[in-house]
Amino acid sequence: MPTGDGIHVDPDDLTAHAARLDRCAGSLDTAQQAGQHVRLGTDAYGQLCALMPTLLDGVRQRP
Repeated sequence: MPTGDGIHVDPDDLTAHAARLDRCAGSLDTAQQAGQHVRLGTDAYGQLCALMPTLLDGVRQRP
């Protein structure tokens, strides 16, 4: 891009893009909230990997 040309943006396109981003952010918030309420049982991975739910809960609880 040659210097001095700047960036040209259609305001309607920018507004539409911002609305799409807001919807995506809302979906991610919903998924995060749902994930915070899910707990895996100790039998979810069988006997061989019985420790997995404990390990995954630790990862899930990180900020």
